[in-house]
Amino acid sequence: MSRADCTMRLFGGFELRNGPGAVDVPLSLHRVLAFLALQDRPLPRCYVADTLWPETREEKALANLRTALWRIHRLHCEIVYATPVELALDPAIRVDARTLHEAARAYRRTGTLPAPDTLLEIRGELLPGCWDSWLVFERERLRYEAVELLESTSRACLVRGQVHLASLLSLDAVECDPLRESAHELVIRTSLAAGDRLGAARHARRYAEMLKMELGLPPPSMVSDLLRLHSNQGTIKSRS
Repeated sequence: MSRADCTMRLFGGFELRNGPGAVDVPLSLHRVLAFLALQDRPLPRCYVADTLWPETREEKALANLRTALWRIHRLHCEIVYATPVELALDPAIRVDARTLHEAARAYRRTGTLPAPDTLLEIRGELLPGCWDSWLVFERERLRYEAVELLESTSRACLVRGQVHLASLLSLDAVECDPLRESAHELVIRTSLAAGDRLGAARHARRYAEMLKMELGLPPPSMVSDLLRLHSNQGTIKSRS
């Protein structure tokens, strides 16, 4: 397997691919590979073991780590650099979370947005179903960076008249943060820009219902104005 052809996805669930084909990675190895993928430098073996198996004695945690590394080796994809002291994911492996973080850092420094196509696969939650304590901060940090980039790139596409791309990116932003007001408003704006007033009203109604059910809050002004306008137009048509 060529490491240059390997990609790892963490958003929306773990996946390792070699070119177009998926690699069958046992579930027990997902968190080990994901933990290494979220680091930007080699880490001591003892630190990795203690973090991944915090409630286990050090000797047992290190034994668990050795077993995991042996099973990763049996995948026949040498994607982990291992020395007697340190571990790291091969930097040649393309990881969606790393790509996102680097793009977000470049945007904060220079104001340069990434190519829209590079963000289309950034959607959903980081490693859904995994609730390890080491993941909590990373999940929130990357969620914020994802939504910031997706919304900003969607707005830029909208200005350039790339309505379809803008719509896809805004929907990805909603999937990353389902209650975020600005993301839902962007979905509505892109639907209106595409001439899909009915779709905009439908999304506004779903968002209003979600806010009421989840948080007991009224919809934001743009959403309520659109729903009111749509309702009024429906009333006029029924009378005519």
